[in-house]
Amino acid sequence: MKSRISAFALGALAMSFCVPVVLALSVLTTASAGAAPVDMRDIKTGLTIPDEGYCDQPYVVITKDGNWLCTLTTGIGHEGQRGQHVVATISTDFGKTWRAPIDIEPSAGSEASWVVPLVVPSGRVYAFYT
Repeated sequence: MKSRISAFALGALAMSFCVPVVLALSVLTTASAGAAPVDMRDIKTGLTIPDEGYCDQPYVVITKDGNWLCTLTTGIGHEGQRGQHVVATISTDFGKTWRAPIDIEPSAGSEASWVVPLVVPSGRVYAFYT
């Protein structure tokens, strides 16, 4: 099962890092012409974040150029299994699609988790993890 995060949660996460953000996604969107509105705050209709089997602690910040950067713990098995590591992925369309994850700490290295991104005033992003 792919991990999902609602547009509301993404906005809340971005705001928690004091980064100005304007969500291009409306809370209620229409799936197709004449269809009933879809509430993007509902986790069942949220957007998919790429992972390798499971996803834990996804955090999103807005980069200096307006892209969404998501850091997360992932792995091919389940939490705590060998190969658990931290990755980052970028969305240029407000979370509708995501680029392939990039290793912050490779799966062949030491177990890594709990990655948290921090954007500093210069726009540089730091990733803190265990």
